[in-house]
Amino acid sequence: MAFDEEIIAFKKYLKKLKSILELNAKFSLIENKLYDKKEIDDILCCIEASWPEDYKKYVMKFGAKKVSSTNYYNQMIMAIKNKFLFSTNVYSVNYSKALNSITSLMVSIEKDMQHINNIQSGMY
Repeated sequence: MAFDEEIIAFKKYLKKLKSILELNAKFSLIENKLYDKKEIDDILCCIEASWPEDYKKYVMKFGAKKVSSTNYYNQMIMAIKNKFLFSTNVYSVNYSKALNSITSLMVSIEKDMQHINNIQSGMY
């Protein structure tokens, strides 16, 4: 898959997650909203599977601290995958933190992939 196609596929799943968070809340509690765990897990699985190959290779070789996308991804997971005290079938999502981290991840993945592409092409 080409460089741009991988980013587009990755961002497509992030947009789908954002859409789910915006439209599919079961219940709202102050800063948190409750979502169906299976629906969230399904889209997170797609996101994990769609990380660009060059990105994964770069992180394996140089570590995750060299790219900002990993940090935003971890922030997103921490905002989303919170157990709800009264049910194991839902996640209690910190809505604003989740949306902010998704937006930041969309921007950072492009920058990180451009950086990785430049390194691979010998520009650095």
